[in-house]
Amino acid sequence: MPSLLNGAAQYGATYRAQDVDEAFAVMGVFKIDGEGLPVFDRNDADNVVHEYAHTLTNQHVDAALPKLEGSGPLLFERVRNEMRAQSYGTWQTMVYEQVVRAVVVRSIAARRGETEALREIEAQERLGFTLTKPIADALADYEHTRTAHPTFAGVMPKIIAIFNTVR
Repeated sequence: MPSLLNGAAQYGATYRAQDVDEAFAVMGVFKIDGEGLPVFDRNDADNVVHEYAHTLTNQHVDAALPKLEGSGPLLFERVRNEMRAQSYGTWQTMVYEQVVRAVVVRSIAARRGETEALREIEAQERLGFTLTKPIADALADYEHTRTAHPTFAGVMPKIIAIFNTVR
């Protein structure tokens, strides 16, 4: 949904009550047309995937954080300047973002092809998200095992293992 009163801020949001469980990508409005209406283009689709992915992955990252207390801070120290430049001030936030950015890579691969996905990996690595490729590769493998692992929780052990290769 467009965030008409919140400027360019973007975020994922959830609503849970009794038998209702809904997730939203709230998108900042960067462009408007001559009538003042929001304008979104192909690049905005990646932002929708990014914000919506937070609503689906953050709970799994939350559960994994205790297993990342060694590697998460170590990796964050290596990319602290890049993360701070993007307003990501904690290792936990970096982990959320790293996982979501790999999800976006897989979405780009599905919608626009592997060449575009590789370009996105390179862009994310320049931003300090150095585990984008191995996590995206784990997600690609996961896509083929959905019968055995129907939820995102099924791929989290591989993602944890990738983070824990950081020494």
